[in-house]
Amino acid sequence: MQSERIKKINEGFSEVFRLEPTHLFSSPGRMEIIGNHTDHNHGYALAAAIDLDILSAVSPNDEFVIRAMTEGFDYVIEIDLNDLIYRPEEIGTSASLIRGVAYRLVSKGYKIGGVNLYMNSIIPRGAGVSSSAAYELLFAKVLSVIYNDDKIDQYTLAEAGQYAEVNYFGKGSGLLDQIAVSYGAVSLIDFNDPSKPKVETLDFSLEHFDIILINTGGSHGKLSDLYTQIPADMKEVARYFNKEYLRDVPYQTFLKVQPQIYRELGGRPLLRAQHFFDENERVIKATAAIKGNSEKDFVQLIANSGLSSFNLLQNYTFPDDKEERLYFAYNWARSNFRRGAYRVHGGGFAGTMLAIVPKPVSNLFIKEGEAYFGKRNLFKVNIRHEGTCLIKDGKY
Repeated sequence: MQSERIKKINEGFSEVFRLEPTHLFSSPGRMEIIGNHTDHNHGYALAAAIDLDILSAVSPNDEFVIRAMTEGFDYVIEIDLNDLIYRPEEIGTSASLIRGVAYRLVSKGYKIGGVNLYMNSIIPRGAGVSSSAAYELLFAKVLSVIYNDDKIDQYTLAEAGQYAEVNYFGKGSGLLDQIAVSYGAVSLIDFNDPSKPKVETLDFSLEHFDIILINTGGSHGKLSDLYTQIPADMKEVARYFNKEYLRDVPYQTFLKVQPQIYRELGGRPLLRAQHFFDENERVIKATAAIKGNSEKDFVQLIANSGLSSFNLLQNYTFPDDKEERLYFAYNWARSNFRRGAYRVHGGGFAGTMLAIVPKPVSNLFIKEGEAYFGKRNLFKVNIRHEGTCLIKDGKY
């Protein structure tokens, strides 16, 4: 299957650009494993690359222009590398991501140059697996390999992608998505210094469970206030201790004054702060389970994370949420497949849920789930060892 895909993308490249490609690249999607809404208060998170990717045939050109076409679209994006200034009219477009990545790399002192790309993506758009980060990192990696002898480190590539998404594309983004895509495998990310988080790469795969992502649907477009309220509530508790972030508040000190916090700030900030402390601890325990190859403990921690986000963080539904898709998906899965582990995936309130389902029932899970959420909205994924990479001899 992969060889057929490579053949097809090479043929597509030749048809569009009238020459043969010289390189082949792959950039994966990602999933958040555990660490829901911890990064903005300088906490820990676990994320992983997955085996859904953007595959791209590439060749350099000497025109100092990036030309990119995605299979299924009938136009070529063209970026003049002499003009990398931010363009408001490009907000929300693929062109903005390319321009932003190129600008960030050259501003860091790296070389850039012309390339032709033809891409095929099997990352579902709008499914919460960060197709944008995969796209950003693809262009960053191409410029690293072709013009910098592949010497741009994984973190710098990730940061360039985030910079483009925030400053050119116009979407707020932490570094979790880009780190997971750039590094591959499982990334333990410590956001204590958000200007440069510490990353530890862990190799892990599940033996007795399948990972299934459920795209429950719903738009995030009108939910910005709900997302910003979560860090605001947590930081309100931090300020109670004269700190800016919960990471700087000793947990035992927090426990001692919970009644006072409740009386002064209310229940929701207190509950969300409790989630932060508990979730941070779960990330550490999940890391230990990975290193100790304890699949049972790992899956239980995922389940505990999902329950905490449901009860404490409260990001499965909201007062005007008539459809309650994410809320329904979580309750449906827990009620009908009790041996699995389920949790909100990403920001919440709408979108995607992560399910860890025993292999003997995973196909049944998908079949029954499709009756509610639609075909092709439940898909199995695997943790992918490689981050964004150059493919050699047809292999990652």
